[in-house]
Amino acid sequence: LKPSRCEADSVKSSSTPAPFETNRIFSAEQIEINPDLPKLLKEYSKAVIRANPRDVYAFSAEYFRNKAAIPGNPVPGSDVTARE
Repeated sequence: LKPSRCEADSVKSSSTPAPFETNRIFSAEQIEINPDLPKLLKEYSKAVIRANPRDVYAFSAEYFRNKAAIPGNPVPGSDVTARE
């Protein structure tokens, strides 16, 4: 088996400084979840199911652009704007 990218990065010699520090996670208790994430994912999932867009990626980009109140033209191919 080839080591994953994270494993490969952690195997590098200590004489070469890494461009970023890798914090390895060994248990679920080490994961910090933003308290807004579950609600955000639930609302987003419902919006995708309701809209049933042809292009989920374009819809998603438009959905989150609207949620973040980023001005601009609709994302091409998004079909619909985000609904709550």
